[in-house]
Amino acid sequence: MSVSALHISCRRYPHGTPLTEMMIRRRENATVDSTEKSAGGPSTTVSSPNFLSVVSYNLLAPLYVRSLDQRTGQIQPFAAFEWVLDNNILDWDLRKQRLLHDLQHCGADVICLQELQLEKRQQKEPTAPQQNGNDGVEWGMPAWIQPLLVSDDGIDNSNNSNSSSSSSSSSSSSSSSSHQDNNSSSSSQADSSSKKLYRAVLPVQSELSKIAERNQRVLGVEAAVTVAVLVKNSDSSSAFSWDIFGLPTDPELHHIHSNNTVSVCLKQHRRRQDHTNKSSNNNNTKNPEHDEDDEEEPPIVVVTSVHLDAKDETKRVAQLSKSFQSSRTMLDKYNNNNNNNNNNNNNNKIQTEKEQSSSSPRLPLTMILAGDYNVEFQPGSCLKSFLHQAQNEQENDDVVLQHACTQAHRFFEKDKVLALDEWKELHQKVKNVLFDYCTPPLQRVDTGPTRCAHDDEDDQDSSNDSALASAQKRMANWKLDHFLYTMDRLKPVAQWSTLEDDAESCKLGLPNHRHATSDHLPIACVFEFVERRGRLVQSKKAQLSQTLQTLVEAHQSALTALKQEMEHERQAIDDSLAASRLAQNTTNGESTVKEEEEDDHDGNKEQKKRRKGKPSPEIVAFLRKSRALTKELLQQQLSERQEFIKKILQKESPMSTLLYIEHLVQLPWRKWVEEGGAMHA
Repeated sequence: MSVSALHISCRRYPHGTPLTEMMIRRRENATVDSTEKSAGGPSTTVSSPNFLSVVSYNLLAPLYVRSLDQRTGQIQPFAAFEWVLDNNILDWDLRKQRLLHDLQHCGADVICLQELQLEKRQQKEPTAPQQNGNDGVEWGMPAWIQPLLVSDDGIDNSNNSNSSSSSSSSSSSSSSSSHQDNNSSSSSQADSSSKKLYRAVLPVQSELSKIAERNQRVLGVEAAVTVAVLVKNSDSSSAFSWDIFGLPTDPELHHIHSNNTVSVCLKQHRRRQDHTNKSSNNNNTKNPEHDEDDEEEPPIVVVTSVHLDAKDETKRVAQLSKSFQSSRTMLDKYNNNNNNNNNNNNNNKIQTEKEQSSSSPRLPLTMILAGDYNVEFQPGSCLKSFLHQAQNEQENDDVVLQHACTQAHRFFEKDKVLALDEWKELHQKVKNVLFDYCTPPLQRVDTGPTRCAHDDEDDQDSSNDSALASAQKRMANWKLDHFLYTMDRLKPVAQWSTLEDDAESCKLGLPNHRHATSDHLPIACVFEFVERRGRLVQSKKAQLSQTLQTLVEAHQSALTALKQEMEHERQAIDDSLAASRLAQNTTNGESTVKEEEEDDHDGNKEQKKRRKGKPSPEIVAFLRKSRALTKELLQQQLSERQEFIKKILQKESPMSTLLYIEHLVQLPWRKWVEEGGAMHA
């Protein structure tokens, strides 16, 4: 069964429904979901901790509301909000109260934030000035969101501000009218979930200082506006929790985070045995190909909050590609540390890096990339090339690609527009990223429109027409906020509806009295962890190892045989030339005693003589022949390795196989294809 067959309908709930309620309903329905059973999908017991709920929220930073651009002295169209006539809707003091209420009551395990405006504070543990750019000062989470967070000392902040809690309740009617369909049980569930505070993860201070300096230069205000990930703390009564690994503060991970993308690696920690799930599994017939090594570990997932460039597709591709790099780097670091800890426990010694890397294969990527992509995934666009669906569609038609390229550059000056060939190269870069990091198939959750504003085409058409009033401009909506996820391990089962169910907001634009928080609707999704499709069972690993070993040994034997053949041929030529010189010297009556003595003293005399003088025609011909034969053999072996990988890539789920090949040869698979190499594992 194909991976995509697992991803059937994802149930939609009214916008703002607490995700805890959505998960409860999903669990209640999972045991009797005959549709999934007939499709071969996994069954889930009510007590199974197999879900992860995620909310993504562009908060609309106050700095980006009707602020003057210092370069032009004018407000940029996207920040003008001409359709908002009631200033209270955009008032930050009111908006932050509504935002806090929404975040406290969403019930998500993970919250991905964009356009979070930070505040300066004194460092509790001052670091080197070059690390953050400010002596004793750093950028930290703003005061308005503190009631949602665990403090640096692990203290509950939820009661630190009476005004926050009272303002949240007073604003609930205006900001959360979308909750009106929820019953009293969902309300109580949300109240209980809000008590579980969140741990915040931000980019490093050096990155925050960069965006603060940019905002000072462009908008006249020094403020760091960035992305963040909030991870819910679990109480001691929970059956499981999510442990954070790979914080940006880790010196080895500084370089992989930015103001556009920040990632956290989460591992599920189960505090007690899930007896219901265990008994359910015991009733199933065990796959005879599986053994103890094939058992699926507790979920490990990398969640990334993304906020991509608003105009440039090339920048968006680079920013999203960095997310794959960060995910792979964090998983590899986790894997090496885990191997090292296991070996320390077993052998009470620290292994070398090579020994660590050979302990177990690299972990497959399990990813959720949530946030504001600032673009729709249209046919022919480079971002859509990240998706598994695009790999199977005939979207490489030049007409489709040219249209997508033109649309992506419609606001660019002509000399900055990419040519079609350059657009194709950008598509290829996307594919290379996916394969370089052995990324399983990616899919997009089918979220609807999340932003509604004046049509940007009207802004272009009316740039020289002052008679076109704001009221005459058309309202348009776009799908700009997205969840991307790896299909082999994750399955979306529930999500919030968006503007497709809100005709009023489509007429009024965002924000408005109904959604008076941001110019983007937040999106939410509950993901279910399924048994990984395409993972290698032990018998497949053994078969792959044997096949690869046969290929590697054949290549090494062929190279060794050619080398020996060339050495013998060279020796024969050297012997023939030496005999000719000896015969010539004897004929001329010249003594060879001195040369024989030198031969006894130095066995490399012939090599020295060849270096000093011009090589003979016979040697020149031999060297050319040797190089040609070696080049021909290497090219043949390269073709064989390429064909070997090509057959793997044609399989349904090739990434696990590529990861295991990297484990066997201790090289990135592309490097092994290009250069060859022996097996080490």
